[in-house]
Amino acid sequence: MTQDNLLVLLPPPDVARQVRRLQKAHYERSGDFSPYSTPVALILGRCASTRFDRRTLHITATFSSDDVIKTGFGHVLRCSADLSQLQREMDLPQTECGILFSKEKPVFDEDFSFSADRFTLALLRREKDGSYLLLQ
Repeated sequence: MTQDNLLVLLPPPDVARQVRRLQKAHYERSGDFSPYSTPVALILGRCASTRFDRRTLHITATFSSDDVIKTGFGHVLRCSADLSQLQREMDLPQTECGILFSKEKPVFDEDFSFSADRFTLALLRREKDGSYLLLQ
């Protein structure tokens, strides 16, 4: 199995809509279409397996315009919650967790902060053509 599969947490629909609105503004300013290559998802890490427990997790996490970091996945909105225990339970490498935002560094028109307290565990399976298939 490939290590390109990503175990992710999907945020509630209202949070996904907020992120997509920000990503759309980023695309309109920069022409960077990378936000549209994956669904709005909080990346936990790379995994070799395509098996995972389908479940909902109640974790309170805040995301803000002040907390964007560059990772191996691209620029992410860093998660305020400590997810290292969850990464250990799922045998994932310890990496910074966050909502994948874009390949290019985003510049926001406005400051923002939003929270989520419920996420659904899912998997982004890497396909042969380089795209990702969402498994829920």
